[in-house]
Amino acid sequence: MGVVAWLKSLFVLQLLIGFVFVVSGLIINFIQLCTCVLWPFNKQLYRKINTRLSYSLWSQLVMLLEWWSGTECTLYTDQATVDMFGKEHVIIILNHNYEIDFLCGWTMCERYGILGSSKVLAKHELLKVPLIGWTWYFLEIVFCKRRWEEDRETVFSGLNRLRDYPEYMWFLLYCEGTRFTEKKHQISMQVAESKGLPKLKYHLLPRTKGFTTTLQCLKGTVKAVYDVTLNFKDKQNPTLLGIVNGKKYKADMSVRRFPVEEIPDDEKECADWLHKLYQEKDALQEHYEKEGCFPGPTIIPKRRVWTLLNFLFWATLLLSPLINFAWDVFVSGSPLLIIGFMIFLIVASVAVRRLIGVTESSLRHRAALCAVILLFTKKKISHHKLEEHAAVEEDKQPSQSAMMVTTRPLPNKMNCWSDVGENCSLDSAQDCGFVRNQVAGMGLCSLTHQIDALNILNELRAHATTSNRDGEGQCSGVLQAGKEAVRPGELMKEPRRLRTIAERAREGCLTRLLEILTQLISIEEDFIKDASYGRSLLKRKDSVDLKNICLRMAIAEGGSRSDRDLRELRDCLRLIVGNLLTYVREENNLSSAEMTHKLRELSNSFPEI
Repeated sequence: MGVVAWLKSLFVLQLLIGFVFVVSGLIINFIQLCTCVLWPFNKQLYRKINTRLSYSLWSQLVMLLEWWSGTECTLYTDQATVDMFGKEHVIIILNHNYEIDFLCGWTMCERYGILGSSKVLAKHELLKVPLIGWTWYFLEIVFCKRRWEEDRETVFSGLNRLRDYPEYMWFLLYCEGTRFTEKKHQISMQVAESKGLPKLKYHLLPRTKGFTTTLQCLKGTVKAVYDVTLNFKDKQNPTLLGIVNGKKYKADMSVRRFPVEEIPDDEKECADWLHKLYQEKDALQEHYEKEGCFPGPTIIPKRRVWTLLNFLFWATLLLSPLINFAWDVFVSGSPLLIIGFMIFLIVASVAVRRLIGVTESSLRHRAALCAVILLFTKKKISHHKLEEHAAVEEDKQPSQSAMMVTTRPLPNKMNCWSDVGENCSLDSAQDCGFVRNQVAGMGLCSLTHQIDALNILNELRAHATTSNRDGEGQCSGVLQAGKEAVRPGELMKEPRRLRTIAERAREGCLTRLLEILTQLISIEEDFIKDASYGRSLLKRKDSVDLKNICLRMAIAEGGSRSDRDLRELRDCLRLIVGNLLTYVREENNLSSAEMTHKLRELSNSFPEI
C-alpha cells in the first residue's frame, strides 16, 4: 500500500471529509430555506440560486469519485450524441445494479455543466433524509409513494411545474424501481413469464407507468431520452465505502440518444417501447460480459477542477476553526473538555456512517407480516390479545419458518404483489410460499393479506371436514408453524359428534365465502397486471381487516365459527368488492368495463346469513 492509499484509508481524514459535507450541507439547506421568500416574486431567480447551491453540495460527492478515489468513467457513444450533452432537457434511463450508479450519473452531469439542475423521480421516504431529501425538496424534485392512487396528482403537478425550468436538466429514472438482486430478479422474471414478455438476464422488468407519465408531462420540454447502461471493468462491485476509502474503479457507460419524436405517444405503445429498450440493454450487458466492453466508439470526458476547488473552499472555511478549537481543547488539559470533544467525534462518526448507509442502499419498506403461530393449540389466546397482535403484526419481521404456506393446492391461480412493483403468478400455495420466502424482508402488500386469509379459511374448512368425517382433526403444517408443543402431523383428538343443521348451514356459508374470495383474488390477478391500475387497485386496510377476521375465527375454540363471524367476513368481502367497483368505474376503458361486470356478478352472489 502506497503512502497516498494509506492516507486515504485513515479514519480521521474520512471523518473530516464527512464533517465538511454534513456541516456545509446544513449551511446550504439553511440558505435554501431563506431563498423561499423569492418564490412568490421571482420563481426563476429562486431556481437559479438553488441550482448553484445544490451544485455546491453534490459536487463534494463527485469530488470523492473523481479526485479522491480516482474512478475513471468512459463513454461508449458517438460524437454527435456527446455534442448534445448539456444543451437540451432530457430523460435519463439508467440501470440500477450498483451502489454508486447515481454517482457515475452525477459525474457525467458535472462534466457537462448540469449537476445542479439534475432531477430524479424519488421515493417519498428520502424526503425525510437530512441533506439529501432537504436539498431535493428545494430543487423541486418529484417525490412519490409508489402508490398510483395517491401519487397521481402529486406526480402530475410536480412534473408540470418543471416544464418552464430555466436550466437544462437531466431527469433520471430508474425504471426497474429498485436495485437489482438475484432474489428480486427471480420474482421479476416470473412476472415476465406470466405477461408473455421475454426474460431479462441482467435487469428487472421495468415499471412503465413512471416513464410514460414523465414523458407525457414533459413532452414539449424534453427533447430526447438517453438510454445509459452502466457496468464496471473486471466485474468490480463498487460501494460508497470503497469510494470513501479511496478505492479506484473503472466505469463504462453506453449512451444512446432517442429523440422524443421517435417514441410513441400512445401509453401502451410507449410501454412496449420501454420493454423493447430493456431487451436491448440486456443485449448490451451480455456483450459486455463476453467482450469486457460495450460496442461503439469511446469518449473519455475530462474531469473539471471546479469540484475540487468547491471542496477546498468548504474545507478551509469549516476545518480551520475546528482544528483551532481541537488544539485549544487538548492544550487546555481539561479532562471534561477533552472527553466532550471525543464524544462529539464519536457522534459525528456514527452520523456520517449512517448517512452513507442511507445513501448507499434503498430505504427498505416494512417487512413481511408476522404469521399466526399458535392456532389450534391447547393454549387459548383471548380476543383482546389477538386484536393487540393484529394491530402490530404489520411492523414485525417474520422468520421463514413462520411463513403461512398450505400444503394443498388452492383452486385458482393467485397473485402476490411485491416491492419490486410487479405481480408474481402463483399456481399453488407451494408457489406462494416460494415467492413469499423470496420477498421476505422486502415487504408485501394487500393481495398477500388476502392470500393469507384464503389459506386460513382453507385450513378451517379442511379441519372441520376432517373432524366430522373421522372424529379427529389433523393439525396442518400452516397452523403448526412456530408451535413447539405439537409436532407437524400429530393428531388433535376430538370426540365424534353429529353436526347440527345450524353448523351445516354455517359450513355452507363458509364454503361460499371462500369461493367468493378465491374468485376475487383471481379477478385482481387478471387486472392488477394492467399498468393503468398499479398498486392503487387494492386498499391495504381492507385486506388487513379481512385477514384479522379470519384469524379471530381460527383462534376461536376448535376453530368454530358463529353467525357473527361469518357476517363480519361477508361484510368485509363486500366492502373490498365495493371499493374496487368504485375505483374501476372512474377508469373509462375496456378493461375497467369488464372488471365492473365481473365484480357486479360477484357482489350479487353473497349468501344471506
